[in-house]
Amino acid sequence: VNDWTLPPPPRHSFNIHELSLDRHADIGPDISDAGLVVLLRCTPQLRDISVGWCPKIGNASCATLANHCPHLRSLNLAGCCALGDLSIMNIADAQCGPKLERLSLRSCELVTSDAV
Repeated sequence: VNDWTLPPPPRHSFNIHELSLDRHADIGPDISDAGLVVLLRCTPQLRDISVGWCPKIGNASCATLANHCPHLRSLNLAGCCALGDLSIMNIADAQCGPKLERLSLRSCELVTSDAV
């Protein structure tokens, strides 16, 4: 699955609570900000998202999470090497920030301790 083959969100996607798009050893979805942003805008009830090891996920996805997913509780961004401090600070300052119970930033080398 990539941005071009990612199926469009169903009409009733507002009820989606969990989304897992992890990659494992270069196997799995190859999505970028462009594809994920489309999905996130259609899933305002999202509580748990995992996009671990998707290297094309960056600041645009985090900004969309911050603006469109107020119920977020668990976020796995491990291995998303394009993310920086600003991405994490946007999520922390958003409505979902105080509600976030789990956050994985393992191997996000551009994220410093200042953002966490």
